[in-house]
Amino acid sequence: MIKLRLLLLLGLSSSLFAGSVSDSLRGGGSFKKPKKGSSSPSSTNKPTSEIDDTIDYTSQTGQACTRKQQTHLPLWVLEKFIEKDHLEVEAVPASDNVPGMIQVYGGKMVGNCNSMIDFDWSIAEGGKDHSFRAGIRVPGNCRDDEDGKKICTYHVQTATDGIADDVSNEWEFEPNYYGFVACMKKTGALNDNGSINYEKVVEIELDKTVTGVNSSGDINYYCHGPECDEDK
Repeated sequence: MIKLRLLLLLGLSSSLFAGSVSDSLRGGGSFKKPKKGSSSPSSTNKPTSEIDDTIDYTSQTGQACTRKQQTHLPLWVLEKFIEKDHLEVEAVPASDNVPGMIQVYGGKMVGNCNSMIDFDWSIAEGGKDHSFRAGIRVPGNCRDDEDGKKICTYHVQTATDGIADDVSNEWEFEPNYYGFVACMKKTGALNDNGSINYEKVVEIELDKTVTGVNSSGDINYYCHGPECDEDK
């Protein structure tokens, strides 16, 4: 069994915006059951090990974090939108003929707003820890709105009766966790009470693999921002 440690970079946040968004998401269940007619993930893609449910928390607290600094999806938020109960991980050590590999797998995922997510690996050497993250992508088309808030244009997918629409949308959102939640709600895939509207879901597969891993070490899920504390 492979253990995923959670690396949290937190702020000393005393504002009230953090709880309201997360509380609404927690109240509505998760995307755990594929809707009728969807296919099961191929067994050839499925990792053989699950992440240990017991997570070690490592936090680093510094100056107060602001709304715009919530630049990553907390682990529990990512896992809300995947079919699996938890991310599954498989690590294959390097050998003489095969490079090392780490795979993170979540099965089917609510993918309407995945253009906002930058799944990324940080691979260490010398036995140090590796990390996997779901950061919010910041494209080059961002601007300040009339309130001075940074907003960016993303290509967003919608669905009708559970089938992806032919044309994607170009919508503007904050390049942070709160913008991602707003995007999910605008597509209709996420209801205001935090539940999933399966008729509006664009399904994709969450399967992220990195090769060329030549050093052993723990695998962290990296999160930066005040909402990361909700993972505890």
